[in-house]
Amino acid sequence: MKREYKILLLVFLLALVVITAMPKVEDLYRKSVAKKVIERWRSIADKYADAWKVDPRLTLAIICQESSGNPDSVNPADPSRGLMQITPGALSDFNAAVGRSYSFDEMFDPYLNIEVGTWYFASRVAKTRNTNLALAAYNAGLGNINAGLGYADKVARYQIHVAEFYST
Repeated sequence: MKREYKILLLVFLLALVVITAMPKVEDLYRKSVAKKVIERWRSIADKYADAWKVDPRLTLAIICQESSGNPDSVNPADPSRGLMQITPGALSDFNAAVGRSYSFDEMFDPYLNIEVGTWYFASRVAKTRNTNLALAAYNAGLGNINAGLGYADKVARYQIHVAEFYST
């Protein structure tokens, strides 16, 4: 009888080791999304990250988090569009600062979307002088962050997810 308990305990411990050693479902998903995004959008991200002096891996991590690499992604709550989920306000800021006249409908174009999104992130870095604050501002808006509105939990999760994609 004692031998059966020892075998059962050994099997249980072995199963526990196997289960804890297995990658989490979220990790597998994150790696799958990151691989897809890097393969498909890296050359564009590299181009605009170089132009706006940001780490291209951050641009790709933002794309992973914002749209999972889907250039047709739409968030009806914002509204925001495309790979980097560009809002009308971010586009307006870009057009004014850079002297372009892109339309909001053009934000489904991956080249234009990554150009605008990378510029917008770079402008948040320039204003905050801090990558984590820039990510918070990219996600919730600089005015909302500065006003201390109730975005702390949402922004913290966003920063963690982008960092996880960045490290993938």
